[in-house]
Amino acid sequence: MKILNRNKIAQLFLTIIFMGIPFLVAAQTQITNEQQLRDIANDLNGSYILMNDITLTGDWSPIGNRATPFTGELDGNGHVIKNLHITLPAGNQVGIFGAALQAVIKKLGLENAEVEGGSATDAGNDVGLFIGEGTGIILTECYAADFKVIGRDHVASLVGGTKKASTSSTRSSITNCYAIGTVISRQYQAGGLIGTAENTDITDCYFSGTVEAQTTGSSYTGGIMALAEGNINTISNCIVMAPYLKGGTVGRIAGKIGAGSLLLTNNFGSFDTYYDNGSGLISWSSQTNDIGSSSLNGQHFSKIDPKEKSFFAYKMPNWDLTNVWKLYTKDDSNDAGIYPVLAWQQGKVNVFTLGITDQISMNIGDDYSFRAFGSHGQLIDYDETGINNSVVSLTKTIPSSFTSDDATTAMDAYHKVFYS
Repeated sequence: MKILNRNKIAQLFLTIIFMGIPFLVAAQTQITNEQQLRDIANDLNGSYILMNDITLTGDWSPIGNRATPFTGELDGNGHVIKNLHITLPAGNQVGIFGAALQAVIKKLGLENAEVEGGSATDAGNDVGLFIGEGTGIILTECYAADFKVIGRDHVASLVGGTKKASTSSTRSSITNCYAIGTVISRQYQAGGLIGTAENTDITDCYFSGTVEAQTTGSSYTGGIMALAEGNINTISNCIVMAPYLKGGTVGRIAGKIGAGSLLLTNNFGSFDTYYDNGSGLISWSSQTNDIGSSSLNGQHFSKIDPKEKSFFAYKMPNWDLTNVWKLYTKDDSNDAGIYPVLAWQQGKVNVFTLGITDQISMNIGDDYSFRAFGSHGQLIDYDETGINNSVVSLTKTIPSSFTSDDATTAMDAYHKVFYS
């Protein structure tokens, strides 16, 4: 086999003889650096595999569009792409892949990403980190953490929106994935994992970030999905631990069932979640309407539950905590554990602060101590003595529960307020 420049194995085929019948198997193109990753744009139907983590150094141009979508496969091979940065004020279909058709992305992580498409009144449709707009796509065993994604409509962490394929039997699927970060839509649909869905199945996933549609009048916000369109969509065995969701119509699991249908099965949402539909912050702990494992809001549960093996054994038995996920439970009485991470993830888990637990007014000269939301369910205490300026600078006290090398790294010494 000939190895091409930049260690690229490009469109080579191996002839395999099995029971006397020849088969052609496409070899994977190995990717070891940023330029090779960008070169996927030169062959949208290729099969690619990451050989190591990649840290991007320049702005990213989305690969594929509606006219010429990405139709290949990207195997992350248990590696992470860091520092994804996209800013397209007039852009639609924005993400690593702008548009994808029957493409496969697996075992890939994204960290420290900032993706922005459109403006407050124009463009910005279908904005996501992995895929802007997908048709018949497969996304499995992937995650996104410590990110901000901003668009105007159909905005989410993993996939901005999916479309119905030409054949109704071709469906999109998102399985065994999670996302922790910030999703903002300047006007309409904003979802934790997916914005608008057509013919899409979402299974065994969770979201633990914040989602905000800034136009509360006619927008839809959901912790997993914003809006269900196009034939049958399903969400099953999913969990939402978001501290805050904002929009005109808000659901902890899904915001709205539109022109399509949505089958909801065994989903859970934290009763610690706050929502804002234009009337100010409201705690879901006080809500009793439309609550249940097969409702738009899911069944109530404690944010502590997804850190316990017993929760998955009794409530989520389909989650594979051996081969697909791993759970760092309590090491001792001082370690609170964290939410599940994917089994292929190596090393320490990169954690950060999502926001404070309530609206707090601070007066110059006063002392404050309060609790904040941690990205993976950590308990974080902030202390500040003698506030001496209008721009509050916070230091934090890290309790002994943060000492587990397996569970977490030290957190940045600043806070991110999620309520605007």
